[in-house]
Amino acid sequence: TSTGLILAGDRKKADGSLSASYMVSEITQASLSLDVMDEEIDDPTTDEDNASIQAGISLSRNLSETFANTVGLLNFRYMHYTSEDVGTITTRDYTSDVYQLYGGFSRNITELTSVYLQVGASYTDTSEEARVSGVTRSDTEDDSWGGVLVSGISYDGLYHDISLSASHDVRGGTGTNGATERSSVAFNIDSKLSDSFFLTFDSSVYLNRNERTTSSDLDE
Repeated sequence: TSTGLILAGDRKKADGSLSASYMVSEITQASLSLDVMDEEIDDPTTDEDNASIQAGISLSRNLSETFANTVGLLNFRYMHYTSEDVGTITTRDYTSDVYQLYGGFSRNITELTSVYLQVGASYTDTSEEARVSGVTRSDTEDDSWGGVLVSGISYDGLYHDISLSASHDVRGGTGTNGATERSSVAFNIDSKLSDSFFLTFDSSVYLNRNERTTSSDLDE
């Protein structure tokens, strides 16, 4: 899970995914996906253990009869995310259930240029627990609503591939101890300078935010 944050210490991660697609009709396709992740981070001061399971269903429909070169998109995703932050004295547990519904379209503007846009809403139910020497000192629950944005434009040429994307959602926050509300903007250029020489340029910026009860708020 990418948050743009620098992680200290050793990191071990294992993940896997399953997916399946079915053509409901000649112009409509349904897809199912399942992703699981387990991660351990050994930090010099604290240890962080993260785990998540995500399930999603997606529908896509060719809308070219009404809108030329356009595909309609609809997605529903559910994520169960747990994170344990083990310090010298205090241990904090975070558990989040995230529901996201968003939709939009993708469209080929020209033979080489395409654009996509999806917007929607997310609901997050979070519980936080802080324990000192094994004794629970704080146990809270909170829920919140937020937005979802998945957007971008790309150019796929013979010698140059260029893309610009922007997104906003809720996801597991590696290095943040718990789920995070993440916004990002990314720019990418892949250039073929010759048959054996390629040039790649990547630039991105991330904003991770989360209001917490048992520990300090996240805004990085």
